[in-house]
Amino acid sequence: MRITGFGACMIKGAWVDAGQSFFDLFVNQISMNGLDEVKSEVISLKGFTAERAVRHIGKVVKSDPDIVIVQFGTSDCYIPVRKRLRVKCGLDGSSKGNSNSTFLSSALTRPRSFNILDDARWLISGLMSYTLSLSPMSTPDVYVASIESLIKTLTNNKIVPIVLSPFVLKNFASNRFARQLTDRIRSLTEKYDFMFVDCHQALSKYSKRDVLLPTGIHLNALGHRVVFEEIWNVYRNNFRTLPELSVMRDSVQDCVHQASNSQKLLGILQNKQVLRVPEGFSRHSSP
Repeated sequence: MRITGFGACMIKGAWVDAGQSFFDLFVNQISMNGLDEVKSEVISLKGFTAERAVRHIGKVVKSDPDIVIVQFGTSDCYIPVRKRLRVKCGLDGSSKGNSNSTFLSSALTRPRSFNILDDARWLISGLMSYTLSLSPMSTPDVYVASIESLIKTLTNNKIVPIVLSPFVLKNFASNRFARQLTDRIRSLTEKYDFMFVDCHQALSKYSKRDVLLPTGIHLNALGHRVVFEEIWNVYRNNFRTLPELSVMRDSVQDCVHQASNSQKLLGILQNKQVLRVPEGFSRHSSP
């Protein structure tokens, strides 16, 4: 089995110890529970927005993976407050900047321990974003269209997408935007066969200080583990593990009843060309 991680800097575990990123944890879990050898690859586009990532999806398809974990959204939701950042990102009315510029906030604050000013700094940032009606790096329509394009490209090439929602952000205005985008990406599950992981909801169960670095945007080790557990739950509940496909072929009905989303399971297996649905059985009707 080949698993590819396609995302921004956090798909690679930015600023956490090696092997502690949610992608590494997921691959290790698959390796421990699988029957086949697992090969993994990470294609990280640093702080790219989803729109900019669409241009690079060909690299992912070329690597011919079975599963792709798609992680974009933090840069899209981020609201630059400082004018020089807004100008550079093309979000200032007087600027001709590039709205697809690489995410810049990571360069402003290096990882360190939290101090008493962090909460105040992000509260002020949120209030300014809200009061001044500042725009995030991507509009909702652009973000959703970009994620939809990635899903279509992957499924058309018989690759199983596992799409992560945006993560939480310390700026409350950016975080509210992340929640809205999460709901809109969830609605795409009605049109396409892919696994959707609501990371935002899972991370929101914790204090942001517990799951974020002081940058206010990057996950710490606990945040990565929370995301990993959510990915694993979705993977296990929806189609168990790809190495078990030979078992699934032998017992279609058993697989359908064990999966939490039987219609999505059948669609994925058909697309992977490993399962022929028995005559008279429709993936659009209840078993």
